[in-house]
Amino acid sequence: MMREKLTRWFPWALLLICAVTYAGLLNNEFMIDDSAFYQGKTFDSHFKRPSDYLAPEGIRHFYPLYLYLNITKHRLFPDNPPAHHLINLGLYFVVCLLFYNVIYRLSGDYPTAVMASIFFCIHPINADNISHTDITNSLLSGALMAATFFCLLRYVNDRSKRSLYWLGVFLYSVAVCNGEPALLFPLYAFLLLFVAKNQNLRDSLKLAAPFFLIAAAVFIIWMNFYGPSNEAAKGLRTLNVNGIEFLASVFYAILWYTKNIIYPGPIFLIHNFTPVKGGAALLLFILLCAGSGLVIFLIRRWGRTMKSFALLWFCAGFIFVLPASLAHPSMGFVLEPYWLFFPTMGGVLLLSLFFVELRRQIDRRLYIILLVAIIALFFVRTQEKNYIANNEALYAYHWLKASPGNLIAGLILSSYYEREDVDIDPELIPEMTRMVEIFYRTGTYDRAEKLNEKLIKVMRQRGAPP
Repeated sequence: MMREKLTRWFPWALLLICAVTYAGLLNNEFMIDDSAFYQGKTFDSHFKRPSDYLAPEGIRHFYPLYLYLNITKHRLFPDNPPAHHLINLGLYFVVCLLFYNVIYRLSGDYPTAVMASIFFCIHPINADNISHTDITNSLLSGALMAATFFCLLRYVNDRSKRSLYWLGVFLYSVAVCNGEPALLFPLYAFLLLFVAKNQNLRDSLKLAAPFFLIAAAVFIIWMNFYGPSNEAAKGLRTLNVNGIEFLASVFYAILWYTKNIIYPGPIFLIHNFTPVKGGAALLLFILLCAGSGLVIFLIRRWGRTMKSFALLWFCAGFIFVLPASLAHPSMGFVLEPYWLFFPTMGGVLLLSLFFVELRRQIDRRLYIILLVAIIALFFVRTQEKNYIANNEALYAYHWLKASPGNLIAGLILSSYYEREDVDIDPELIPEMTRMVEIFYRTGTYDRAEKLNEKLIKVMRQRGAPP
């Protein structure tokens, strides 16, 4: 009886947790990846007909709903950042609630489902995602894929509910129009069926087949009409790395992300990493092989269990990082946390499973202290993220310090320094000097001169030669 009451009331508790954690975001200014969405700007002016969203000129991504959702939001609420934040926060709550229901239905263990959904809800790696007003597509995609998981679980438990299965297929066909990371969902669905639900291989492949077909069709359209493979090949040539250096550099980015799941540090929209070369590359490649061996060992030891499913769900998401890390070669290798929004659920689930097991192995008071400490860590770091995301200039300032050489952060911050009557932070002189060089190289001389004047002023104040 008590468990039924808790199950009934937990969604309301989760809503309260979500509201308390992210209420501060509602007062923040626009945090937007692409200013072309603003009313009257490029996207708003050019996208008039439905076909415009399918074949936009100069865009190498297949994400019609990303364009449609954000253009529509800016047309409905052109000067109202709280409305955009509220829409995203509402979608995020739906994702967290669906995640809770999926894990509860999958494991039947209330503490695991509660812990996983709370960890996911308050984690700062997600706080950065929802601080950007144009991330609506990733949140919607996550909600639709989590809902598809729920439909699959309901159908597997009761095969008479065939309509739920096809509803899941439909939901995925919508989800994949929100961005390329959803192309990996068929693999997640197969892992859910084969590993977590212990279905036989034939049934698992059969049930996952429609998802693979949809993903294959979208992938073919993406490759043939948008040309991302050419961009990836160009990026590989620009970075000038061999196979071992490429894998080592990607593994370094993966290690960075994994570390931030367990102990969050500075997390921003795009993190760039210089290519790993020489002896460091060889060492990281050896660690990659050892890490892969460890994952295989753990899967064999755990068998087809929740822990194996959580680990594989999390690791499978990194497949997307391999080609996507070449997206911005001028900045080095890159990793954008929103790529891993859905598979991060697997990482958080694995962390929760370990905590639930730990409860039976250590003193109860020590366990409570550890649990409160990790929740407090996630919550405090999320509040820091909410504060940093107050406006683009403040965000870019911290972003550039955490990720030197980031061109997007440099452009945002240089625009701020050109526009406002403030001095350049002395710590950012090298980065702003780099932006001056870029402006001169690209022919934007007015911007170069304005920024250079401010650099000279700051350097003279410090007694350094301009």
